[in-house]
Amino acid sequence: MSDQLLLVVLGPVQEYIAQARRTRDLWFGSHALSEISRAAAGRLIEEGATLVFPAIGAGDVELDPCDSPLRQVAGKERPPLNVANKILAQVPAGRDPARLAERCREAAGERWRALATQARERVAELIADGTDRAWDEQIDTLIEFAAAWTAVGERGYKAARLEVEAAVAQRKLLRDFSPWRRQRDGVPKSSLDGARNTLLQPPGRRPAHLVRRFRLTDNEQLDAIGLTKRAGGEPSQFVPVTNVAVADWLAAAARQAAGPLDRLRSECRARGIGPIHRPDLSWLGGFPFDAQVLFEERWPSLLEEVEADEDPAAWGGRHVRPLLKAMGGAPSPYVSCLVADGDQMGAAIDTLGDPDDHRRFSIKLAEFAGKAREIVEQRHRGLLVYSGGDDVLAFVCLGDAISCAGALRQAFGDCMEEALADEAVARPTLSVGLAVGHSRESMSDLLQMGRQAESLAKGAELWRAGKDRNALAIVLKKRSGGELSWRRRWSDPDEPSARLAADIATWRNPAVSHRKVYEVRSILDRMPAAEQLGADKEQAAWAKVLRGEVARSLARSESGTGQDGDTRQPAPGLSDCGIEAAGPGSYAALHARVDEWVSRMLITRLFHDSRRTIPDPEEAK
Repeated sequence: MSDQLLLVVLGPVQEYIAQARRTRDLWFGSHALSEISRAAAGRLIEEGATLVFPAIGAGDVELDPCDSPLRQVAGKERPPLNVANKILAQVPAGRDPARLAERCREAAGERWRALATQARERVAELIADGTDRAWDEQIDTLIEFAAAWTAVGERGYKAARLEVEAAVAQRKLLRDFSPWRRQRDGVPKSSLDGARNTLLQPPGRRPAHLVRRFRLTDNEQLDAIGLTKRAGGEPSQFVPVTNVAVADWLAAAARQAAGPLDRLRSECRARGIGPIHRPDLSWLGGFPFDAQVLFEERWPSLLEEVEADEDPAAWGGRHVRPLLKAMGGAPSPYVSCLVADGDQMGAAIDTLGDPDDHRRFSIKLAEFAGKAREIVEQRHRGLLVYSGGDDVLAFVCLGDAISCAGALRQAFGDCMEEALADEAVARPTLSVGLAVGHSRESMSDLLQMGRQAESLAKGAELWRAGKDRNALAIVLKKRSGGELSWRRRWSDPDEPSARLAADIATWRNPAVSHRKVYEVRSILDRMPAAEQLGADKEQAAWAKVLRGEVARSLARSESGTGQDGDTRQPAPGLSDCGIEAAGPGSYAALHARVDEWVSRMLITRLFHDSRRTIPDPEEAK
C-alpha cells in the first residue's frame, strides 16, 4: 500500500483580507486566515501526517494558536509565523486521507468560531437583539475548503503533486451557493463588502464607550465577519497607518525638536490618546501614540474618544502646534502600500522531484518570510501585515519604501539561490508594487492600489518581449486628483531603486523646478500619438520636433523666454529625460521615454516632499 499525498486549500483569501476600513480590520483578516491554516496544519500532524508545505513538524511552537500580533517565546514577544492557506502533506499508508481531510476541515472551523466568539464577547452590547442565528450563519458560511488526495505509488511524488494541484484547481472553479436562511430583513448591508446584513444596533443605541473603542462611525454597518475583524485583538496592539506615514518625520523630530515632541508625548500619555503597545517595533518607541494627533482635522475626534471636554483648537495650539512650528510644518500624510510576489514559482516547484526537496524549499520560503519581517519592521520603518512564502503585504513610510523594496528583492533572490542550488532551473525573482496613497484612505482602497502596482510590476502584457516580471512598479494617487505610474525591471542597466534615489536627490537642487516637468508634460500632450503618423520620414520629422521642444524647455531659465536654437544645458538633474537615448528617428520610443521621465520625476517629487524636515546634520555630511 502506497503513501498518499493530500492537498488542502482554505479560503477566501484576497477578498476577505481586502474588506477593511482600518488597520485592525486589515491585520485581523490576514491573521485570522493564518490562524485557521495553523489549526488545520496542526490537526494533520496530530493525525499522523507529515507536512511538506509549510515545513513544520510536531512540537513546533508555531503550531500553537496565537490570538494577538505577538506571542511569548522564550520570554520575548515576537510575531507568529504566517501560515499560508495551502497545506501539502504526506499521509502514511493505512491512514484514510478522506478522514484526515475531514478532521482538518473541523479544526479550521473550530478555530474560526473560537476567534469569532472572542470578538463577539467584546462587542456584545453593540449587537442588535435577536441576531444569534444570523451571527452563527454568517460565521459558519465563511470558510471555503477544498481538498484532494492521491496515491504516490511508482509514478513518484512529482506526478502525484501535479494531480492533486490540478484536482483542487478544478474544484475551486465550482462554487457552493447556499441561500441565506437566517438573515435580517429591512436592515443595511455591511459597509465592508455589502454582502451580509448588518448585526449592529442603530447608531443611537450603540454604547458610546464601545463606539469610541472600536472607532465606529454613525454610518458604518458591520456583519459578523466585520465585527470579528474590528474586535479581534486589543486596540493598543494595532499601529495606525498614519504612524507609518510619518515615521521618518517623527524620527527627525526626535533629533531636531526633542522638547516639543516630549511635551506632546507626555500630554498623549496623560490623556490616554491612542496608546500603542508594540515593543517589537523599535521605530515606534519614540512616539507610541496615534500619530493622527499631528493633523489638525483629527483633533476633535481624538479628544472625543478620550471624553476630553476641551476646545480642540485651543488644545492643539498648546500641545501640537509648537512641534509643528519647530519642524517647519505638518508631515506628509502619504504612505506606501507594498505588495510583493514571487515570479515563476510554479516552474521552480515543478523541478522538485521528491518531498524532501520540496520540504527544503518550503523551509527557505519560511526563512524569507522571517527576513521580510525583519527588513520591513526593523531595518525600515514599516508594518508587515502578511508574509507567507513568496507573498508580502506591508505599509512603509515613503522615506524607506524604495530601499525596502530593494532589500526584499535581494533577500528573496538569496533565499531562492540557496533553495535551488542543485536544480537546473531559472531562479524565481520578486516583483514589487508600491502604491502611494493618502493615509486617510480606507485600507481596502490602499490595498487595491497595492495590487494594481503589483500587477503593473508583473507586466503580463510584456511577456512576448521577455520584459515581464522581475520589476519594481509605483502607482501614485493623490487626493487632489490624477494618477501616475512607473515601472522598471530589476535587471535593467539603470536599476530602479538606484534610479529613483538619484531622482529624489535631484529635487534637493534649488535650480530644479517641478514646473519644468509639467511644461514637458504639456509638450507631450500637444504632440500626436505615434500610431497617428505615417511613413518613417514623418516619424523622424516629429521626433526632431519633440526633441527640440523638450530641449528648449529644459534649457530655459524660469524667468527667461528662450529662443529657437538655444544650446544652453538643462538645469542640473533635468538632463536625464531620454531625448538623446531613443535614436535619431524613433518618435514612438522618444515619446515613451520622455513620458516615462515625466511620471518618474513627478512621483519622486512626492517622495522628496514627504521629507519636509530640517536637514539631518549626519546626512549633510
